[in-house]
Amino acid sequence: MRQPWARALGMAAAGLFLVASGCGRPQSGADPSTAREIRRLTAVLRGGTVTDRTEAARALGALGAPGAAGPLIEALGDSRLPIRLAAAEALGRLRAPGAVEPMLAAATAPETDLVLRVALIDALGRVGDSRAGPMLAGVLGDPDPAVRVAAIRALGALGPEGGKAATARLSDSDGVTVAAAATAVGRAGGPDAVPTLVPLLGHPDPGVRAAAAAGLGEVGAPEAVAPLADVLARPARNSSSSGAREAELDALRAAANALGVLGGDSSIEALASALASGSGDVRDMARGALTALGGKAAPALIRFVEDAGRPAVARARAVEIVASNGDPALAPRLTAWLADPALRPAVAEAMTAAPDPAYVPALLDAGRDGNPAGREAVVRALAASRDPRATPLLLERLPLAAGAERLAIVEALGRAGETSAAPALRSLLRESRSPGEDPKLRSALLRALGRLKDRDSLPDLTAELLNPSRELARTAAEALGDLGDPAAVEALIARVEGGPWGVRQAATEALARIGDPSGVAPIVKAMGVPDNHLRQAGCAALGGLAHPGAVDALLEMMLNGDEELRRLAAPAVVMHGARAVGPVEQRLRAAPAGQQGAFAQILGRIGLPALPALAALLRAEDITLRKSAVLGLSEVEDPQSLAILGEGLADPDPGVRAAAAWAIGRLGLPEGRALLEPRRGAEQDPAVLKAVTSALGRLAESNRTEPVP
Repeated sequence: MRQPWARALGMAAAGLFLVASGCGRPQSGADPSTAREIRRLTAVLRGGTVTDRTEAARALGALGAPGAAGPLIEALGDSRLPIRLAAAEALGRLRAPGAVEPMLAAATAPETDLVLRVALIDALGRVGDSRAGPMLAGVLGDPDPAVRVAAIRALGALGPEGGKAATARLSDSDGVTVAAAATAVGRAGGPDAVPTLVPLLGHPDPGVRAAAAAGLGEVGAPEAVAPLADVLARPARNSSSSGAREAELDALRAAANALGVLGGDSSIEALASALASGSGDVRDMARGALTALGGKAAPALIRFVEDAGRPAVARARAVEIVASNGDPALAPRLTAWLADPALRPAVAEAMTAAPDPAYVPALLDAGRDGNPAGREAVVRALAASRDPRATPLLLERLPLAAGAERLAIVEALGRAGETSAAPALRSLLRESRSPGEDPKLRSALLRALGRLKDRDSLPDLTAELLNPSRELARTAAEALGDLGDPAAVEALIARVEGGPWGVRQAATEALARIGDPSGVAPIVKAMGVPDNHLRQAGCAALGGLAHPGAVDALLEMMLNGDEELRRLAAPAVVMHGARAVGPVEQRLRAAPAGQQGAFAQILGRIGLPALPALAALLRAEDITLRKSAVLGLSEVEDPQSLAILGEGLADPDPGVRAAAAWAIGRLGLPEGRALLEPRRGAEQDPAVLKAVTSALGRLAESNRTEPVP
């Protein structure tokens, strides 16, 4: 059943629809395709299922064409509520002035459903036409809070007059209504907005305070800065529950975001001052608002940092934000700020994040000036620079430093790569063996000596392989790998054969890095244990050992190892490249038929260096070897591989010919077509002909190009 006012709406819609449908004078510049789409959707709206009609109403709204308003106005009188709701929402999206009067009529009709009335009021707000003002002001006293809030929101879109009308609900006892009114006042703006909203920053309801703060940000008046800054400076209100606490935080966050939206120098200074807040939440909010401003905040923040009268903690945190913008022009200022002990830790951290050789002289001065402020951060910055000029100062500080500073110096000396630091580090390693010493320091010393390739530390490092601490023993093995001295092989082999799992893995990797062939046998022996991590490390080690014995060991695993070992060994053989081609070919020729394919694939993955071996296999008398060669050639995506596969197409055995056709199709190279096309007419065997046809189809698919538009 249609609503009683539906006929009037239909008459109001008719004139609007005539233009869009082409029955009246067309609009200037009207898009014919849009008009056709309006007619199509209108037909659905009038005669489809409820779901289809609802979707048609939404689609008409999404078109954004004024001509779509007519059928939507008509749909406001439909008997189905979902369709009426969709039409109201779509009219709001269209913002069509011609829809205002019909929507007012529908919204004020006594029989209109509550949900539809709210949707119509929201739509009128989106249109933002002043003709809706009297009606919206008239329903501010509606008994239903949803209607009141919708009306308040809509009034905010009508400018200062609408905002003035919304103020009537600021004294409401319902916090949701008051918050909506505050939002409306902020959205409407005007000269009275700020004095109206500022008192609400002290409202007992945090939702109202948040709305007032956001509204002040939207108004954009400079006089809002001080009240918003006061909000961030107030002590946090006590909250009885997690939900209440979140609401309080939302109010603070709205104040910080509003200052960010205002964005002037005074707002930035207020946010920077909040970086000294005793509340971590407020500091994070201020930091977030300043970071969101990016480079726009930099000039004001720089002035704040350089104002010694500001709180030191806030200045230091402002340095972090300014430096995070990554502006290279800031480098001279950072260098100058480093001389200020209050700023030094923050400046040094910024220099650590973006190392620059130009910072080193100032960092050295800061490290020698006798002031302990930020010394640890200065050391980290010098470490990050990896500049040899830092080594003398770091060595000078090493015996004087303790705790985190000493750890930072050790790490810095290891990274700098200055061998002159090795004696001091070696001495400290020996001193740190006493009980109670920090294991992190010992670990850092081991790594540093390994990086420095200090051969004199070999006895110390090998001794640490037996450390009861598994972590330290493992680090010692890694350091010996970095050292690369063959004299460490015997000690490493002992740990591969009898150490804890993590130490065995690290020792295995170290043997590979040293590259001594005597490490092959113990690595292979250790891999007999079904530990996946150790096996992976062992195969990787054998793959990196440039020695024929490593290749032979891996090929033996492929022949006689379990499935997991075969899977891990294959890519390790490929790592040897051309060096492995001869041994792999020999193993392939001797392997059982079921294993030949795996060796052929390895040859193919080695690539071009293996092509002569694969060509020789393709000419072998044994059919299985020839098929295996084709499989290997299918891995080498190069025209040279195609040329060899062309020989396979002429093989006397149809199985080899079919395999060669498949391989050419698998490679997907366009040159393959020239090899396959002649076979399509000459081939007599049905299975081979099928393989040729399939390969040609695959080539056509893989080499298809998009047509030029």
